[in-house]
Amino acid sequence: MIKKRFFYLLFVLSYVFVQAAAYSDFFPENQALNAERNYGELLIPLVNSKAVVANSLLRIGDLKIFQNDHYITEAEKKILTKDDLFCRFSAQTTFFQMGLRNYDISWNSYLFGKSKILEKEYTKFVLYGNEEDEYTFHSGEDTQVFGFSEIKFNYAHKKPFTLKRTSIFFGANFNIYYPLYYFGVPESFQQFGTTYDATYYEYKLHYLKTEKLNGTSPATGIGFGFKAKLNAGWFYFSVDDLFAKLKYSNLRKYIYEKEYVDSLFYFDNDYEAFEEETVSDSIFSDKKLSLSPSVALGFEYTIKNQTLMIKYKHSDYSFPNGISIGYRNYSNTPLDVILGIDDNFYFQFKMIFITPCIDYLFGFTYFDSIFNYSRGLGLELGIRLKFDWKNDTERQF
Repeated sequence: MIKKRFFYLLFVLSYVFVQAAAYSDFFPENQALNAERNYGELLIPLVNSKAVVANSLLRIGDLKIFQNDHYITEAEKKILTKDDLFCRFSAQTTFFQMGLRNYDISWNSYLFGKSKILEKEYTKFVLYGNEEDEYTFHSGEDTQVFGFSEIKFNYAHKKPFTLKRTSIFFGANFNIYYPLYYFGVPESFQQFGTTYDATYYEYKLHYLKTEKLNGTSPATGIGFGFKAKLNAGWFYFSVDDLFAKLKYSNLRKYIYEKEYVDSLFYFDNDYEAFEEETVSDSIFSDKKLSLSPSVALGFEYTIKNQTLMIKYKHSDYSFPNGISIGYRNYSNTPLDVILGIDDNFYFQFKMIFITPCIDYLFGFTYFDSIFNYSRGLGLELGIRLKFDWKNDTERQF
């Protein structure tokens, strides 16, 4: 009964304070974005999330290669040995975000990872056999996965600075970072060899991972940005994560080594190959991770309710980055269509359903192609409540 009353109250309040708004901004990281806002926003906790995963080699349809009892064809072997297999992923979840007029406060968590899973020469060795005396590989080396939470305070100055009839709005933010999780592989070594009387395999893996959070200290960073009014649009520039240095403490270092030797002189059924495996996990260490400044700049240009958007973006803990070009039609259900280039071409589609009190966002990202031929996939979901603090301003998007 209490839950029903709460949801009824939430619905009534969100409907009484009516405010039409667009949920999707092409430059959401810009600190001056909400300088002219005279209403309030509240993002539904945990619902507003986005995640992206992409690789350098395999399309979604190629995943059947790794199914049990699947016979690998020659065409699939060519796919697997065409290049090294790299993988990246990032995820963001909003725990809380609220904005009122030109102030914002948010609490988000981020997870980012990158890894060279397989070297193409290693894959060739596995699929086609050993043709030389010795092979040495470093698959998995320099793998890095890290996560942190961030509390951000943002202020956008509501009075513009005028320069040659151009209105320029400024904004700034202060961030508090709390490191959560780290996993890294500083060394990975695989060696295969053949002598006249034996074959051998040697494997070494050194990696670090977070064991416990106590003792981890928070870090701080700042950012600033501006937006400038053009004849038929806006120019945006922002930089964030300045002076941000994350320190991950209480990392346990694992050392895993394995050696396997099989003599070619013994063919009886009782012969057993020599195998030795050692694991050590008694070493603790710290890891300092400096974030490079996150940068975003570009412009929006609108003609007859049709908007062209161009953007450059760089971030150490989210992707896709690089240059992107977008198009938006303005209606009660705006649609964003975006083409960009990072390591691969990518396509983004975002649909926003606008009601007087709530906005819904659904977005998809495809890498290199779309649907079954994509080398990666991203999903973005969001729900935002809107309430007019004074009921005298309508946001134009």
